[in-house]
Parts: sequence; structure tokens; C-alpha cells
Amino acid sequence: MDRFAHKGAVLAVNTSFLDVDAIAQATTCPYGVRGLHFFSPAHVMKLLEVVRGRDTRPEVMATGMALGKRLRKLPRVRQTYAMWTSWTACVRRIA
Repeated sequence: MDRFAHKGAVLAVNTSFLDVDAIAQATTCPYGVRGLHFFSPAHVMKLLEVVRGRDTRPEVMATGMALGKRLRKLPRVRQTYAMWTSWTACVRRIA
């Protein structure tokens, strides 16, 4: 990641399957990585998960929230390190 983005860039991961922290480890700036999960179909669904990684800085989360509002979504912070849909999928597999 560091070859393609300048130091201090924010990476917004749009996946509900991969762990945000696992992706953050691929960069020297894990504090700039967060998840943005748009629910499907994205053009209809208003909910947007803004997912905090273990090292994600507050200002990086704030930019995710601001982007969600700008896109007319309802951004909600997830304190866990993986997105809600991946957690629910895990629970379904275990049950």
C-alpha cells in the first residue's frame, strides 16, 4: 500500500469479509485504515458502517463519518475490528 499512497493517506476498506486490522498490517500507517461498509443495494440502503481498526485514529474515523453524511447515509461507528455482516456470518456458521 505504501507504494501507492502518500504517508498520511486514509485507506477506506469496503469489505465485510476481511478484517480491517489484517488489511492495516499491509501498511506502515495502520492508524489511517478504517472500514466503510455500504449495505446492498448501496444506492437504496442508508446505513453505513464506519469500522474502527485497533489502531485507527479518531480523526480518521471522523472523516469516515463526515463522508457518510455527505453521501446522505446514516453513518454508525462499529467498535469491533470486523464489519457487522462478517460477525453475523460467523455466528450463523457456528450455530
